Amino acid sequence: MRLRLILLLVLVGILLVANGIKHKNSVKAQGLPVTRNVYLGGAVLQPNSIPVTGSSTFIVSVATGAEVPSLGDDGATPIRAVVQVVANSNASGINYTVTPSQLVSVNLAGGGNPSTPDPPFTVTIDSQNAKGGSITYQATLVRLENATGLAQASAPQTMNATLTVSPTPTPTPTPTPPTTQSACIAIGWHWSLTNNTCTESCPTDAGSPLDCEQFAQVWCDSLCRCTTQTYCNNNHSPIIIDLSGKGFDLTDAQHGVNFDLDGDGFPEQVSWTAANSDVAFLFLDRNGDGRVNNGIELFGDVTPQLPPPPDILPNGFNALAMYDRPGYFGGNGDGVIDSRDAVFSQLRLWQDRNHNGITDPDELHTLPELGIESISLDYRESPRRDRYGNEFRYRAKVYGKNHTDLGRWAYDVFLVPAQ
Repeated sequence: MRLRLILLLVLVGILLVANGIKHKNSVKAQGLPVTRNVYLGGAVLQPNSIPVTGSSTFIVSVATGAEVPSLGDDGATPIRAVVQVVANSNASGINYTVTPSQLVSVNLAGGGNPSTPDPPFTVTIDSQNAKGGSITYQATLVRLENATGLAQASAPQTMNATLTVSPTPTPTPTPTPPTTQSACIAIGWHWSLTNNTCTESCPTDAGSPLDCEQFAQVWCDSLCRCTTQTYCNNNHSPIIIDLSGKGFDLTDAQHGVNFDLDGDGFPEQVSWTAANSDVAFLFLDRNGDGRVNNGIELFGDVTPQLPPPPDILPNGFNALAMYDRPGYFGGNGDGVIDSRDAVFSQLRLWQDRNHNGITDPDELHTLPELGIESISLDYRESPRRDRYGNEFRYRAKVYGKNHTDLGRWAYDVFLVPAQ
């Protein structure tokens, strides 16, 4: 009986030991490390095309074949993938800086916890760089940290992304302000009628479009003031004189001539005096070459002049008046241009009888040769306009010997250009 009991106890012990060994082996088997693959899942540049002074963010993603288990039972030590980004192709020779310049580490998921990536890798292009081209950057999975037996690097371990860099644009030089009204308006700037200068924007003391209604005029943005539509359309003027008292015989633009009326160096088709008409242009040979070169040598709105009186636009009479002022070119200040002013002997009348816009020798005359001894500077505005749209804007009297009233007028006429 005792022997049976002993044998039974021995058998139970053997079973318990065997069962314990089996359980221990099972636990050990469940804790065996499972190796996961870690690889680069993508590399992009955002944006992938930048101006020379811009910057782009290089974003590298790290992927795994499945959840990466933690190292240790508590998951306190995460696995880290170490990634390096370098420029591996810069055939364009672009200057650049890379920040950060060291290795970039990415925390992988461990023990079921979400991944916590480091800040993206940022590439900054040197702001002083002057050339364009492209740089190819390569991200490389260099190594895994704390991954013994749990994860291994696998393909792809490199990823490329190309950044396109635009060249530095050539800066547009600030234009030198033109010195003539026509050239100023041609570049889209504004001509100040107060001091005859060209400015990029209207001066702060310029008028308002609301001011134009009371003058029955229109707002001219290029001049920053109210004026007539004809003047705002960039028509230009010379002074012309009726020599016979028969009136002013002008043409339309289509039947006019090619002449550089605005003085910009380029002749344009413009209305003109009719062939064989008794109408003459007032002319001062400023460069001494014996011919009329452009509208600057005629007396008109583009002729150099002092600022006109308030509410008066630049015009030929205002330009002529400068030669009557004491201290200016020998003037005597009596309100007329005559032989007592130094300029009088230099003035000429040009009759373009053959209607070609070119000065022929027999077309130039002194004022006395054609019976004119003086021109009044007491000019007035005129509403006159002919059937072609030529605007006779200002007028003044001309006189014969002993200040005889000839019944003739000099007009500053804004001629119509071809459209």
